[in-house]
Amino acid sequence: MINQTGLIVQVNAELARLFGYARDDLLGEKVEILVPERFRSVPPELRRQYLSAPEACRVGAGFDLSGLRKDRSEFPIDIGLNPVKTDEGQFAIPRRG
Repeated sequence: MINQTGLIVQVNAELARLFGYARDDLLGEKVEILVPERFRSVPPELRRQYLSAPEACRVGAGFDLSGLRKDRSEFPIDIGLNPVKTDEGQFAIPRRG
């Protein structure tokens, strides 16, 4: 789960395994840690757009998106976002597209 500023606030075991991190290594990190440098300008803009009118959507529709593992290897990913509103604010939950 990602907060409004792009910090990772919850991590499930599958995401940690897929990206090669321990869950605690990702908590409090910017979500951009999980994408190669060439894509890092995309998540902040998408996050702003998404949080202004949150609804379930696909990330990276129309272009190939890659994830970045802890060992710096890349792999193709297809991600969707689901909005969650709590007492603490609006969050986005990534899911496999």
